[in-house]
Amino acid sequence: MLLSSIFVTCSLFTIIRICTILCKIVGNTLKKKLLKRPDMERPADPGASLARLPGKDPHNNPGDVSVDFPVSVVLPAGGTGERTGLQTPKQFCGLMGRPLISYTAQAFERLSWIQCVVVVVATESLALMRDIAQRYRHSKVRVVPGGSTRHRSIRRGVQALREPEEQVGAGTPKVVIIHDAVRPFVDEDMLSKIAMAAKEHGAAGAIRPLVSTVIATTSEGYLDHSLERAKYRASEMPQGFTYEVIHQAYQKCTDYDLDYGTECLHLALQYCGTNAKLIEGPPTLWKVSHRTTVRVTSTRH
Repeated sequence: MLLSSIFVTCSLFTIIRICTILCKIVGNTLKKKLLKRPDMERPADPGASLARLPGKDPHNNPGDVSVDFPVSVVLPAGGTGERTGLQTPKQFCGLMGRPLISYTAQAFERLSWIQCVVVVVATESLALMRDIAQRYRHSKVRVVPGGSTRHRSIRRGVQALREPEEQVGAGTPKVVIIHDAVRPFVDEDMLSKIAMAAKEHGAAGAIRPLVSTVIATTSEGYLDHSLERAKYRASEMPQGFTYEVIHQAYQKCTDYDLDYGTECLHLALQYCGTNAKLIEGPPTLWKVSHRTTVRVTSTRH
């Protein structure tokens, strides 16, 4: 009787063990099949990644307001990447087997109402950027040489929009959106708001609440005073302008502005009297500017 009980117990243990192994095999097989499905792959489209972020409603159709006028984009991409400490400029760093600038360009190209994306790069990067545009089939991208500073590069990009090119949407746009080449996480909802506000007010820009308190220091390195954080905002990208406003601003501004200025909205206000409409942007508008943000960006795809 004792031997029979032991035999039954061993048999049950063996059956349970076999069932456990079979379940693992079946589970792994199903997992592999699911991962091979196209809808389970990591999306190359930054907009698709954003749709799954917390707080984003995937069933909400972005761009509630239809953009029914021509819009073009200028992406200044002439930076050397000094802050990242990398040999390759950050806009050309490979993420998931693809240059960062390609993701940013695609974020605009996927929108039917964007007619042209002018990418402004350093002269020594022209061949590289043209190769990227061809390799990843960026049909709306036009590559032009930049200037010695950010503002000089943007001015060249704005001027290029008046020079028709056969393979890219020709014609001067109603609105120009200026964006950083290293801010790939921008969605249609934000872009349509900027474009519509720029058309109505002449200029528009994204803003975000300040994260840290801004202080002023003395020449000796001591605290002078601090700003009340609630009264101030961080100026972000994208920014939008009617073509007339941004073209006129760059025609009128000084060499000092072109060499040392950083804010396009300020040029529109100072030289055109255009007071920009400011729009609160989402947390995803951050810029890849340091080595750590390059790593973080690679985990978002």
